[in-house]
Amino acid sequence: AFYSFEKRMPYPPIVALDIFDMKVPLPKAVKMHVKEVMEDPAAWSKLAVEKFGADMLTLHLISVDPLIKDASPKEAVRTVEKVVQAVDVPLMIGGCGDPVKDTNVFEAVAEAFAGERFLINSVTRDMDVEKCAKFIKKTGHVALSFTPMDMNMARELNRRLYDILPKEDIIMDLTTAALGYGLDYAFTNMERARMAGLMGDPELAH
Repeated sequence: AFYSFEKRMPYPPIVALDIFDMKVPLPKAVKMHVKEVMEDPAAWSKLAVEKFGADMLTLHLISVDPLIKDASPKEAVRTVEKVVQAVDVPLMIGGCGDPVKDTNVFEAVAEAFAGERFLINSVTRDMDVEKCAKFIKKTGHVALSFTPMDMNMARELNRRLYDILPKEDIIMDLTTAALGYGLDYAFTNMERARMAGLMGDPELAH
C-alpha cells in the first residue's frame, strides 16, 4: 500500500476521528483532550476538525441502543443535523451494534440526508442486507461492508451487496484486531485477501 517512491499515491490514507452522541467512558489519555465537549457532539466535531485536523469523522449513535437510552431514529437524525451544521468534512454514521435498531436508524438518517454521501458504518451479515443496500442506493450514500476476520464471510456479504449496489458505493472492512497476535492476524488476513483478489477472486478484489 505504501509503495510510493516512484510516484505519488493516488489515494493516500486519511485520518478519521471518532465522536459520540453521548458521554461515554474513555481512557484518561483521550478524555483529557475532549472532556469539555463530551456531551455536545457538534462541539466535539468542531474540536476534532479545527484542533486535531480530522479529515473525516465517525459519529457513533450510541444512544439509540435499546439497552442504553433507546433514542429514536428521529432523535438520531437531529444529532446528525447538528454535526452536519458544525463541520464541513465527510461523515461516517455509526450505529449501536443492534442489527434491527441500526437498520431503522440508518434508514432514517439516509433519507433525511439524501445526497450527502455519508458512509453508513456499517452493514453486517446479521442485518437485513437487502433492505440496507436498497435505501443506501436510493439516497446516494456508501455502505461499509463489515465482517469478522473471515474471508468467506467477506465474500458472502460483498456478493449480497453487489446484487443491489454498484461496487464504487461499497467499502470493505475485514476488521482489525488491535493488540498482540490479533494485529498480526489482521495484517495476514488483509494480505491473503489482497493476494486472492490479484489471482482473480471478484469479491476479495474489492
